[in-house]
Amino acid sequence: MANWKPGDVVVLKSGGPPMTVAEPGGNPGGHPGHRVRCLWFAESRLERGEFPPETLVAPNEDAEREPASHASNGARRNEHANGHD
Repeated sequence: MANWKPGDVVVLKSGGPPMTVAEPGGNPGGHPGHRVRCLWFAESRLERGEFPPETLVAPNEDAEREPASHASNGARRNEHANGHD
């Protein structure tokens, strides 16, 4: 498992858009319930979600994987926090 830092660019192992780590969350070594808060754009709309660190990879590590159709799978989205309903 990677120790993500704010500003790191990641993608879901299953595919999707590039996302920026906003808050790595939890302990550096990880523990049950540890989630990484990420931000990304869907068209011109800022989205955010929290993902288990095991589901994230650096974009270059994802090059051999098949892209998924939806990036929000497994995310707990918080659209109200950025002022969008």
